[in-house]
Formats: sequence, C-alpha cells, structure tokens
Amino acid sequence: MFSSQSSAAADTIKARTYDVFLSFRGKDTRDGFVSHLYKDLCRKNIETFIDDEELRKGDEISGALLKAIQASRVSVSVFSKDYASSKWYLAELVKIMDCNKWVVPVFYGVDPRDLRNQTGSFADAFAKHEENFKHESGKVKTWRSALTAAGKLSGWDSQVTRPDSTLVDKIVEDVVKKLNCGSSSANLKGLVGIERRMQEVLSLFQDGFPDFRMLGIWGMGGIGKTTLADAIYHHVSNGFQRCCFLANVREHEEQRELLKLRNEFLSTILEDENLYISTPTIGSGFLKDRLSKKKVLIVCDDVSKLSQIEFLFGGIDRIGPGSRVIVTTRNKQVLVQCGIDLIYDMKELDKDESVQLFCQCAFKSTNPTEYQLKLSKMALSVAKGNPLAIRLIGSSLYGKTKSYQESEVKKLNKVPKQDIQEVLKWSFDGLDCEEKEMFLDIACFFKGKHRDYVTRIMDACYDSAHSGIENLIDKSLISVSQNQIAMHDLLQQMGLNIVRDESPLKLEKRSRLWIPEDSYNVLSENNGTEMLRGIELDMSQLAKLELEPTAMMKMRKLRFLKFYHSYGRILLFNGLLSLPEELRYLYWEGYPLRSLPTKFDLGYLVELDMRKSHLEQLWEGKQDLVNLKVITLDFSLNLVRIPDLSRAPNLEKINLLWCSNLRDLPSSLQHLEKLTLECQLLWLLKIGDFPEIMDTMEWLYELDLSGTALKELPSSIGNLIGLMRLNMNNCKNLVCLPDSFYKLKSLRRFYLKGCSRLEIFPEILDTMKRLYELDLSGTALKELPSSIGNLIGLVHLSLDDCENLVRLPDSFYKLKSLERFYLKGCLRLEIFPEIIDTMKMLYELDLSGTTLKELPSSIGNLIGLNDLNMNSCKNLVFLPDNFYKLKSLERFYLKGCSRLEIFPEIMDTMKMLYELDLRGTALKELPSSIGNLIGLVHLSLDDCENLVFLPDNFYKLKSLERFYLKGCSRLEIFPESMDTMKMLYELDLRGTALKELPSSIGNLIGLVHLSLDDCENLVRLPDSFYKLKSLERFYFKGCSRLEIFPEILDTMKMLYELDLSGTALKELPSSIGNLIGLKDLNMNNCKNVVFLPDSFYKLKSLRRFYLKGCSRLEIFPEILDTMKRLYELDLSGTALKELPSSIGNLIGLKDLKINTVKTLFAFLTAFINSNLENLPTTIKQFPLHELILRNCKRLKSLPELPPSLECLDAHDCTSLEDVSSIKKFFKQPLFCQDKPYRSLVLNFSNCFKLGEKGVGNDIDAEDSTSLEEVSSIKKVFKRAVFCKSLGWLFTNCFQLDQKAASGPETPKLEMPFEHMVTLLKDYHQATPESKKRNIVKCVPGSEIPEWFDFKSLGSSMNIQLPSEWCSNNSRINFPSFVASAVVSFPDSPYTGGEFGITCECHLKSRNRDDRCFSCYSYFSFGSRLSDHVFLVYDGFKVREMVKSKASNNRIYIEATCNFYLEGLDSSQCEVKQCGVHRLFAN
Repeated sequence: MFSSQSSAAADTIKARTYDVFLSFRGKDTRDGFVSHLYKDLCRKNIETFIDDEELRKGDEISGALLKAIQASRVSVSVFSKDYASSKWYLAELVKIMDCNKWVVPVFYGVDPRDLRNQTGSFADAFAKHEENFKHESGKVKTWRSALTAAGKLSGWDSQVTRPDSTLVDKIVEDVVKKLNCGSSSANLKGLVGIERRMQEVLSLFQDGFPDFRMLGIWGMGGIGKTTLADAIYHHVSNGFQRCCFLANVREHEEQRELLKLRNEFLSTILEDENLYISTPTIGSGFLKDRLSKKKVLIVCDDVSKLSQIEFLFGGIDRIGPGSRVIVTTRNKQVLVQCGIDLIYDMKELDKDESVQLFCQCAFKSTNPTEYQLKLSKMALSVAKGNPLAIRLIGSSLYGKTKSYQESEVKKLNKVPKQDIQEVLKWSFDGLDCEEKEMFLDIACFFKGKHRDYVTRIMDACYDSAHSGIENLIDKSLISVSQNQIAMHDLLQQMGLNIVRDESPLKLEKRSRLWIPEDSYNVLSENNGTEMLRGIELDMSQLAKLELEPTAMMKMRKLRFLKFYHSYGRILLFNGLLSLPEELRYLYWEGYPLRSLPTKFDLGYLVELDMRKSHLEQLWEGKQDLVNLKVITLDFSLNLVRIPDLSRAPNLEKINLLWCSNLRDLPSSLQHLEKLTLECQLLWLLKIGDFPEIMDTMEWLYELDLSGTALKELPSSIGNLIGLMRLNMNNCKNLVCLPDSFYKLKSLRRFYLKGCSRLEIFPEILDTMKRLYELDLSGTALKELPSSIGNLIGLVHLSLDDCENLVRLPDSFYKLKSLERFYLKGCLRLEIFPEIIDTMKMLYELDLSGTTLKELPSSIGNLIGLNDLNMNSCKNLVFLPDNFYKLKSLERFYLKGCSRLEIFPEIMDTMKMLYELDLRGTALKELPSSIGNLIGLVHLSLDDCENLVFLPDNFYKLKSLERFYLKGCSRLEIFPESMDTMKMLYELDLRGTALKELPSSIGNLIGLVHLSLDDCENLVRLPDSFYKLKSLERFYFKGCSRLEIFPEILDTMKMLYELDLSGTALKELPSSIGNLIGLKDLNMNNCKNVVFLPDSFYKLKSLRRFYLKGCSRLEIFPEILDTMKRLYELDLSGTALKELPSSIGNLIGLKDLKINTVKTLFAFLTAFINSNLENLPTTIKQFPLHELILRNCKRLKSLPELPPSLECLDAHDCTSLEDVSSIKKFFKQPLFCQDKPYRSLVLNFSNCFKLGEKGVGNDIDAEDSTSLEEVSSIKKVFKRAVFCKSLGWLFTNCFQLDQKAASGPETPKLEMPFEHMVTLLKDYHQATPESKKRNIVKCVPGSEIPEWFDFKSLGSSMNIQLPSEWCSNNSRINFPSFVASAVVSFPDSPYTGGEFGITCECHLKSRNRDDRCFSCYSYFSFGSRLSDHVFLVYDGFKVREMVKSKASNNRIYIEATCNFYLEGLDSSQCEVKQCGVHRLFAN
C-alpha cells in the first residue's frame, strides 16, 4: 500500500519537507500496525514519509533517504523484534539520532531495556554483526550507541498501551503535540529582526549546558518580547523532555486564573492530566522530586510582578539539570527580584529592519521602490522602531492609493512623537463605524474568546460581522490563535481608553462597562442610559447588589449583558419589570427569579445562559425566537419544564446538565432541524423518571443519567439498540437493573460509579461482545454474577471501593479480553479466585487495600500481567512460590503490607520486573535468589524496620538504578559489591544502623546520589570513597559518630554537593581540594571541628560554605589564591578569633554571616587601623548584600560598609556605640529614584549603648543643628525613600529615647521622622507603578510625635476626612497614611521574640461603600523592653489602592484605624497611643 514511495520518488524528496519520517522494519510491521499508523497520520493531514525498501541500494544509506530524514521535523521509529538484524535500519537510526530532532520511539513487541542494553533478540542480532563486521568495530559501536540512546527516550510501548488502535491514537496525538511545539526556520518567515535577536539570546541561553538557567527578556510594550520568546521556544523545544509556554501571566492574575494556569503548567510538565494543587505553594516533596529530574523548558510571558512568579513556582526549589526558564516583562525590577542576572534588553528595530517590516505590511514587498522608501521614512519617524506600531501603520495603508497613503502619513506625523497610544489610535481612526464598534466590543468583552462564539454574537449586532472581523485581522488590530480572538495589550488599553473618554466622569454615559465597580455603581444607583451597549459584571469581589424592578428599563439599547460569579449576590426583592429588548447575549449566573420578565421580547436574542438559576420555567406560551441559537440552563435545580420552542428554527444547542427537577420536554424539539444529535442527547440528561421505550431507537448512542433520582431503568431499555454509552454515575437511589440489560448489544461503556444502593448486578443471559468498560466502583455489590464471563469483550472492569464485596465468581478467568481489573479498597474481599486458565490480556490488577491474606497458586496463569498493586493489604502474610512465573510483570507494589515477613524465592529469571516496592513491610531479609530479577531498576525497602540482612549477591542486580533503604533501623551491614554496578545511580541509606560502608563501594561506578543522613552509628567511610567518580550529591547530615573523613586520593569532578552537618568531624582532609567540582559544602553544627585544611582555597568551584554552629572552630585558613565563585559564607556561632589577612581573596563574596562570634576580637595586619573591638575598614571592598553581626557583644563601632549592602543585622551588639558610617548608604547612587529595586534594612535592636551621637551628625537633631545639616538630612531621606523597602530598627536603644534623658541635650528624633514623612508626601504622588516600598522605623519612646495630624489614646481612632482630600488627579484622589503606634510592654521580665503590628484602615465614601487596606510589619525583640514608637508605611498596599479601579471617582469622608498586636500577650502588652499622618495636602 506504500507503492507511491518508491525509488522514483527520490527526486521529489529534494523539493519537499515532511512532518514525519516513519521508520520501521518492513517485514515485521508493514502490513499491520504501521499501515494503520500511516493512515491515521495522513488522515490528520500530517505529511509523512514512509521509509521504503526501494530506496536502499548498496552498502550505504542513500542520499535521498538521508534528505528525507533531514527534511522531517519528527522521526517515528518502530522497533520490532527483528529490527536490529538489519544493518540498514541501524545505519538509518544513527542518522535519525544525529539529526537531533524529535524522535518518537515505538517499542512494538519488544522491551525498551533490550534496546538500551542490547539484550534478548537484539543480543543475537549484534552477535552476528560483531562477526560480520569484525574489521569495522567502530561501525557496530555506533549502532549500539544509537540503540542505547533510543532506548532511553520516552516512547510508546505496545505491551503497556493496548490495543493497537489505542496505541496508534496515542502516537498520533503525541506527534501532533510535538509538531505544534517544534519549529523550523520557516516559522520565522515574516518576523523581521527576530532571527538576529534570537541568536543573541541563545548566546546567553547556552542551550546544552548542564546547569539550570533563568533568562529575562525585558522591553517596552509592543517591542516583540512575546514573539521573540515564542521563536526561541519553538527553536529549542525539541532539546527538552517537556515544554510549557505560560502566556499572558499578568492577564491570568487579573482574571483570577493564576491557580488554573499553574495547574495547567504542572500537568503539562509532569504529564498528569488529573493533577490539581490548590495550596499557595507546591509543598509535595514527591512532585518536587519529579520536577527535579526533568529537563524542561518553561516560558512565563508578560509577568508584571514578582508575586506571580512566586505563586507559579512557589515551593519549587529545583528543576532538572539543563532546564531553562524564560521570563518576559516590561518591568526589569521583576527580573532583578527573581534573581535573574541573564537579562536581554529588547531594543527597537533598527532602520533597515523597520523599513523591511513596513514594506512587508504596507506593500507586501521585500524590494521597496524609491517611492516606498520615501513613504517608509515619513511613517517610521513616528513608530520609533516599535514593531506593533509599524505593523499597524503599514497594514492600514495596504491596498490604498498613493494619494491616500501620503495624506494619511502626513496626518500621522502630527501625532506626538513619544506617544505610542496615539499612533495606535491613528490606526483605529481609519476603521469604518461598524469596525470601530466591533473593535471596542472585543477590547471590552471578547478578548481571548472563541472566534465562533464572538462571530455568533457579532453577527446578530452588525450587518457585516464576518467581513469586519477579517478586516480587523488584516489591519493587525486583532489576530486569531488556535481559533481564539487575540489582541495586543496596548491595543486593548487603547480601546478601553476610547470608551473611558466617551464620558470621563459619568459612567452611565459610556457605551460599555466592564470594570466590576463601575458596572456595580451604575446598576445600584439605577443610572442606566440609552448610551450603554454592553455591561459585564464580575461579582466575586463585591458586596451583594440589590436591583430595582426598573433597573434595566432605561438601557433600551443594551445588546450585551453578562453577570457572573453572581449566584446569590444579585438580589431582586421586588422583581424585575423588563429586560432590554435589543439584547443579543444574556448571561446571568444565579438569576434569582422563577421566570424571565413577561415584558421581555426575545426577538433579537442569540444566546441565553442562565446557569445555576432559580428558574422554574423560562416563560409562558410561545415566543418568536428567530435568532436564538443556544440555551444553557445547567445546574438550574428548580427548573421543571422547557417552554414551546417551535418558533426557534435556528436553535442549535440546549444544555440542561443537572436540571434534576426537569419533568417535561416539549414535543416541538423533534421538529428543530438545526438542533444537533449531540445536543438532542442533552435533553435527556437529568430527567427524574425515565419513560418506557415503546419502540426501538437506533439513533440514540449516548445517554447520561448521572446524578438522577432514578430507582430503576425500564425493562424496555433493551429497545435502545444503538446505545453505546450509558452513564448512571452517582444515582444514589438506584437499586435495580433490568434483566433485559444484556439486550443492549451495542453498549460499549457502562458507568455505575457511586450507585451506593445497588446490591445486585443482573445475570448476563447472552454474550455481550461490544461492552469493553464497566465501572461498578463505590456500589453496594456483594458479588458478581456467575454469568460475568458472557462479557467476552470486557477490557476494563472497576470495583474500587465496593466495601461490601466478599466474593468474585469462579468464572472470572473467562474474561479473556480483560486488560484492567481494579479492586482497590474492597475491604471485605479476603479470597481471590483460582485462575483456571491462562489470561493473556490482563496486564493491570489493583488489589490495594483489600483484606487478602494470600494470592492463589494459579496466579502464574496471568501471563500478560504487567502491574500488580497490593499496597496496604495489611492481612497479607504469604506470596505463592510460583510468583516467578509472572514473566510479564513489570511493577509490583507491596507498600504497607505490614504482616508480610517473607518474600518468595525467585526460581527463574524475571526479565521484565523493573519496579518492586516493599516499603513498610515486615521483611527481615531478601531471598538469595533476588539476583534473578535481572531487569529490576527500582527497589524500595524504606521503613522496613525488621530488615537485618541484604543478600551477598545483591551486586547481581545489574539493571538496578534506584535503591531505597531509608528508615531500615536494624540494618547494620551493607553487602560487599563483588562486581561493578554501572546502572545504580541513587542509593538512600538514611536512618539505617550501618556502622560503615564496604570497601567495595567503589564498584558502584554509576552512583550519582548517596545519602547517609541520620546514620547515627556510622563511624567510618572507606578509603575507596574517591573511586565514586560519578557521585554528585553526598549527604551525611546527623551522622553524630562520624569523626574522620577519608583522604580523597584522586580528583572527583562530579561531586558538587557535600553535606557533613551535625557530624563529629574534627577536621577535613588535606586532600579536600581534589573535590574540584564542589559547589555546596555544609558543615553546620559540626561542634568538634577545630581545623580547616590549608588547601581549602583549591575548591575553586565552591559557591556556598556553611559553618554555622562550629563552636570549636577558632582559626579560618589563609586563602592563598582568589576564589571567584564563593558568594555565601556562614561563620555564625563559631569560635573564630580572627579572619585571615587573605580574606580579600574571596572576591565574589556577597553574604557573610558572623553573628554570635562572641570572641571575635582581632584581624591581622592587612586590616589597617583596626583594633580589638572593630571590623576592618577594608570590609567596604566586599560586594556583600547581607552582613549579620548578631550577638557580637564586644563590637563597638562600624566602619564604612560596602555600598552593595542591603541588610545589616546588629541585634544584641550590646557594646555598639558608633554607627555613624551608615549615613553613607544614602549617598550612594544605588538609592536614587531611577534604580528603585534596592532594599535597606538596618537592625540595631538591643544595642543598649547606641545613642543619638552614635547615629551620626547628619541624623543629629539637637538645637544646634544647622540649616546645612537639616538640608543634608532631607537629602538622606529623599534617597532612602526610593528604596524597595526601608527598615530602621532601634529597639531597646534606650539612649535614643526622646524622654529618657534630661537637660539641654535631650535627643529629639522627631526631625528624622518628620523628614521621612515629608518626603513620603512627594513619593505618594509618584506614578502608581513605583509605589512598591515598605518603610518601617522603631525607636524607644512613649509618645506619638507632635506633628502627626491625628492622635488618640488606645488602639483605635475615628477620623473625619477633610473635603480637600479629593483631587482631580485620579492617582491620588484617595487618602493614604503613615501610621504610628506606641506599644507598652510589661514591667515583668519579658523573654523576647517576634511580634507584628497591623494597622487596619476602613474607609467610607459618599457612595456608602467601604474600602479596607492594612499595613503590617513584624519586629524581633530581646528582653528588657521599654515603651517603643513604631512608624509603618506599606507602599505595596498603597500601590494596590492606587491601581484599584474602585478608588477612582470616590470621595472618602471617614476613616477608622485599628491597631493590632500579634505574637504578644495582649493582657500584658498593649497599644497605648496611635496616630496617623496624611501624606499630602492641597
């Protein structure tokens, strides 16, 4: 059937590209499986090249065949039993693998492991090749490598995915996904400038490097960030295991769909369609472990703030090696906050590129004429290289006369040069009236909606909807992606602005309302007008809305009305008189009345959606419904009947899901010719009583009765002779099925899940060939009928959670077609029947959670069984001796079988079993014949607390890759590995009783991950440890008796993480420098360590070194050479007396922690002018971000600190007197307004000796302060206020208490407070996007500063807001505050800790609606507290208030502020005073 692909086709190959290259061993699969696969690929219009025998001549692969491979985007290689016997196919495979494109392996009747290891039939074939090509060993080696690589790819196994028809469907689906994801250079056609930019990004991207990388693409709107990310995504995607493009992240958050987006992302990456996580972070260790092993490509497009990334990736601390994440954003700060240092600055198109794109859009030309170049120059002076603007301008001129083009370009040049919105508006102005209206409809209501849906609504509103949409596409104002209407953000914003400008102050005079608060206000005040054409109202975040009966009467021209998330939230206490007669679309979720208004004329209505309504009926009598196409009444639980629809000739669809009280359907439905068959099925979905079927019905093939109150089906059900699918899930009242059930000869799927009163399944009195899926899970069945064997075509049988099931019929073995049998949770099932005859097809059997004590001895008759699940079979005590006869078994799960003490001997080899889970069993040992599991890849014995012995022949498990023994607390000896084990890469021995590892551990030559955490008896590591050349991660945390780490006698390049925390090590070996790839070294809480080797500096790859709590470590070694990569060093809690003079060689150090170094008193001579109590002045040279000095009791002053510092924590530095150097922070350019991403947190809590003088002259506010000094203070705060966050904590600095001293030199901290707040006033009026600062200040004190506008005793206050607090500036016409509180602490000793202060502000407006926002900060205190004054300002909350559309056009008249303490006993600690200071005044 493939004759068309003969050698004569070789010439045509040169000129063609293919989607798929289909490779197979002809005689094995040509006339069967491959023919069906080829046919289905062609049916999907996938251009497929068939690998044909006639193209094979001579000894080498032909040029024609090679071209076909290279010209194909995906290769599907079908590996069959005799595949490797042909040198041709092996050579072809080498070429396929070399091309590095998508390869989809299909393992047809062969085990993937036979490919990887060249075993089985592949071993025989290669034995012959070795003989035939003894003089060309390199060629055979290349073939082996290609097979091994192909065998490791994720593919399709015919022994897992059955039958062949399903396998073909899955492969075609996989190919389609890859083709949708993959790309070729043709995909860049028309994308001007993208290829150059893509190459620039890829140079940063460094695809192929093994480490994980994140890349940011930053630029203005319309510049092409998404286009570039998309091009890169498709260009490199076939180098990753899974890929995911998260489009429109910002928009998803605005629509409250980030959770949905995250679940789609995880489902795609983990290939789990049912995955759902509702928590803020991804906490599952199992999920994170799966993610850490996958090489993935993820694009996060249009990210506007850090919180979006934190939500999408929250809790994910590691993604697989080689993974790449691309983030596109308009805000560079987002990338900085994410820690992304690879940032591509997306520039505008250059002059040549701009001309090329313009001519492409305006003239469809790549070779512009002189006139075209001249016109380009005129037009492009406005576009400024922005691709979106260029495309819009060019598209608007296409096909027009020269005079028109010149006139329009002249008009365009009057647009302000820098205003991109005005350029876009020019494009809008060129539309005709209908096109403008359609554009605005899409911008306000239909962006992202399905094109057919949009066209359906538009068609009823406009005369030329189809052509209008096409014109909008042609003019680049909208686009269509996957049949959804797409519109660029800037274009949408332009459309929204146009509608706003129709009436800036009076909402009701606009044509469209889409902002929830705006729609709410107009409706609540009954202000609708004839101007309104469309209203959308999302009630999810609003108070309940009570509508007047006349609420809709003034909006006579309204065409589009959508209320959603409105169930129970829109009230019609007095009914509704009418709805607008021109409505085309009415969507009202939770409509509260029993029927629609009687005065409502539905003549124009196209779609009526009243899901979750209280409707009992729609209307009385007949209505003219000539335009009505769709009715949706899903979940309208009170609906009793549907009206006469005979006058709805165009009705296409009725949805009545879960209308459980519907009792009647109109006879007129049968005359509606446009109503599709699929929709006719929906009529019957939720009828309460099912009628007798008086005659045969051939056309009804699907019947859904799930969730109905049916008690039984009629005996005439057999008349549904065409019925293929019958769904009765969750029919809780169903007690009986008719005896005539067997007459449903066409039935294929029958679902009865959750029919909890169904106790008896009827006898099957005749064979039913076609029924292949039967779901009885959750029923009350006690047994199955003996005639179950008559279901001769049954493939899938589920009895999960049938808690009354006690018996399975002896005839069970007659189900010869059965492939999957599920009995999970059948708590009373104690006996599994004997299998009297072989069952070839059954490959999955789930017995987990049953009360089985043993399996029958005839279990070996399940010769096709792949998966056997017996997890949590707590009564299981015995496995049959002939278990080894399950030759096809691949996965065997026995987790939690807590009474299983003996695993049977394996009397013969079992090649297929690759996963064995014995966690939590009572096994004391494994059988000596365990080596017969020659294909075992994964063996888990975690928490086998009785296990004391592993067999000596453990090393025979040559295929073993993962071996888990965590928590085997009685296992004292690990066996010698008498031979190399290449495949084992993960060994988990955590929590075992091992005292040592065997000297032969070096034979585990493929070991990558070795964990010995919490092996408290471990005293020795073997000298051969260094032989583990593949080892990457080695964990010893909590091995409290391990005193010596062995010498590393040779270099270990791969080891990058070593955790020795909590061990009893006294020193590291001098050969530690041989760990040349080490990145992370953790020695926290090694309380015996006293010495670090001089060779420490040789760890050139080291990035993080943790020595926290090494309380006996007194000397840090000299760093004899530069260490560029070490950026984090934690020395907190050590006994260091000095740092070496060579500390400056740590040139990459960013985070240095030395808190609680109580004896730190000296630095060597390199630190000039240092003394016993001071840090060295050279510390300013370090690029530190964080300096932790907590509990340095002898530290008296701070030198000039590094300008990069963001956090200084000097808590409990009780001798600290002078910190005047901190003033220099604010003189750094890093704190100026144009770089607002820096933070500064200064914590001087419990610095008891720190006085006002010690803070520095610039922050000294005595009476003698000069004007120059005051000016300096203002400059300090002006710079500081533009930090991302600013925290100054002077808790327990008693000498700073403004009332603690007396005399003429009484300190006054009011001035610094006042200057800070003064500058906040200016800051508050900045653009909303920059309001992202948190500012916190704390000093001792007992009174609110005098200059605060409002003060009150106690913890709450009520403020009448002045009328001048309303401004014409929409950014600031709401009040915002700096809050202050005095907190009193108990006189009795206070133990210290953390607590938080919350200021919650409730605002009331003239509209009588409330708004609320709050500021929160937490503080850490030691003991000995006095009263303290706190100043708190949360710019994040301010920003949200500014951005909130609800704040516009509000005049707030009253504010109530409440202060709360968290974490303290309120009976002892209280807010004594509170105050509020306004941020601006007119």
